[in-house]
Amino acid sequence: KDWQIACVMTVALPVAGFAMANALSIVRDFSAAQFKVYAKAGGIAETGLQLIRTVTAFNGQRAVIKEYADQLDKAQHKGIRIGVVQGFSMGVTICVVGCAISIGMYAGSIWVLEGYERQCWEVSPPFGTCRTGGTMLSAMFTVLWGFTQGIGTLVVCIEALGHGKAAAKRLYDIIDEPISHSVLGQEPATCEGLIVYENVRFSYPGRQAAVALYNISMRVEPGKTAALVGSSGSGKSTIV
Repeated sequence: KDWQIACVMTVALPVAGFAMANALSIVRDFSAAQFKVYAKAGGIAETGLQLIRTVTAFNGQRAVIKEYADQLDKAQHKGIRIGVVQGFSMGVTICVVGCAISIGMYAGSIWVLEGYERQCWEVSPPFGTCRTGGTMLSAMFTVLWGFTQGIGTLVVCIEALGHGKAAAKRLYDIIDEPISHSVLGQEPATCEGLIVYENVRFSYPGRQAAVALYNISMRVEPGKTAALVGSSGSGKSTIV
């Protein structure tokens, strides 16, 4: 008979749902940016390990470590923002719970007083059809228990949901990317075997700041043999 108080208390719940939906969207965007930063940091570490001899030859260990640490700092800042959004979402949820309790107590106290003014306990002693403080609290805590077990648990999972949506978005973007060229490739009409480099400049994706080739120019005629000679880390393998 106290379903009315449950309806009154649920008025505040859409606010929590709206706040959580916004928080999930923000966490998803921050998570996507964080994934990109971690991927870039991983690329720096992988390139540094693969080219460890080159890095050592040019005494670039400190530069690689600094570049890697800078990317981790960016990822940490993204993580802090995610934590702030999660905290705000949890705060809104707690505020909504407090508002729901206040609304329930206010409406319940009015209904209890109205029942006693009508002397409803005389219909069937000891309480009859009266709403009592016990029945009000029972209905209120039933609603709150369902809310905290459902929505409250979802708040804790916002970060995981955001990471999942961000990862899925990247995956679906790759799957949905249109293929603009033939899978068979292009076959040239003739092949002379002439190799020409003209002012080639190249940096590995994981280390854009470190230039592997700088204005390299060379020409190898068809049928000729050329040898690339240089110290370790000078770019011989990169040219090939």
